[in-house]
Amino acid sequence: HGENHRETAILYNDIGVAHRKAGNSKKAVEYQLRAMDILQLHPDFENIGSIYANLVITYTTLSDYECVKKYIPLCLENIPQEPISNNIACRLNAANGYYSIGDKESLLQAEKIITEALEECYKELGENHILTANCLHSLGVMYCKNAILQRSGKGVEFFTKALAILKKKKKKK
Repeated sequence: HGENHRETAILYNDIGVAHRKAGNSKKAVEYQLRAMDILQLHPDFENIGSIYANLVITYTTLSDYECVKKYIPLCLENIPQEPISNNIACRLNAANGYYSIGDKESLLQAEKIITEALEECYKELGENHILTANCLHSLGVMYCKNAILQRSGKGVEFFTKALAILKKKKKKK
């Protein structure tokens, strides 16, 4: 395939994710940016939003909020429509980036993104899907762990709903 092939970019991104998960976010950024350089040659690449989302996560782990702010809009502008799991994951990663920035405006953006993702989950996947539980959990975290929004009661409500979904999933196994 060669150095500038889409598949090479996907592998660079995956290597970057592996480095981040192993605790080496600086190395992760190198690989993820290499993936982005290659994908600039392929503007029709349908899953670029997922790679932007991975950069948001990696820069969040590095506490590099200027880069987080740079990549969140790119992530949101390029959210993959299919599969729905990638769509929701991109939204939640962008929201996590905003949450990590931590100011009120960013938290409100995170809340909006997660709420929209939750609505999409209810519409496309139903109220008992694991991605629905993930969105509910994310809202719970936002509300319970951040005093700026002052909505801890809502956080408990969202945690409880997420837990109910997970308990239903366990019973089905």
